[in-house]
Amino acid sequence: MDSRRTISSSRHHGPGRTSITTTTSLHNPNTLTNTISIPHAHAAHALYTLLLCTRQMGVVTGLVPLDAPEVFLDLHDGNEALGRVYITLQSHLHRAQQFLALCVGEKGPSYRNSLFHSVLRRSGTGEGLLGGDYEGKAGKGGAAIFGGVQGEEEVAKRCERGMVVRGNHRAEMAAQFCIMVRDGPRNKSVFPFGRVSKGISVVEEACRRPAMTVGVAECGWVLPV
Repeated sequence: MDSRRTISSSRHHGPGRTSITTTTSLHNPNTLTNTISIPHAHAAHALYTLLLCTRQMGVVTGLVPLDAPEVFLDLHDGNEALGRVYITLQSHLHRAQQFLALCVGEKGPSYRNSLFHSVLRRSGTGEGLLGGDYEGKAGKGGAAIFGGVQGEEEVAKRCERGMVVRGNHRAEMAAQFCIMVRDGPRNKSVFPFGRVSKGISVVEEACRRPAMTVGVAECGWVLPV
């Protein structure tokens, strides 16, 4: 049984509210999933509320900040579920903090229901899946929700399979990201802020599909217990 729990964002409970879902097993069909709805808030307040409201559901009663938080994206193509992708983030980077916020939906916008708008270098060196346009502008949106996301970034001289890197440097598209599925050429700078820890085959399958057909059905924060 998978011992991880997840916190995910949803709009099913009305405007201005976040649905927090805790799950004890990700793949067991008999899993009991518990969901509560709280107002959008900063992550610390949301977690504190989660602890108070779900004590009876068996959620751990104490959590500490994670140096390398793990998030998940559930990918789908229409009604076909492709699978779940886990990503470990470099939490000291502002871009990674923004990615976490967009997975949880704590500030309102969320990657939930967004589409992957392009495949970079399809079937070639440096292939990657481009997404993050949560505004639904066919790859022309995905504005930054944090200030200063471009102020502190790490630079790599080549992209590697599993890297999650900056998708666009412009502020109006600064929430876009690219998940690499093939190593890239040397001396080609990229700006990584995370790495796929599980589910890269799901991303590879998404890269075989036409652009604007694969999307994020659900996303959230994975809490180890």
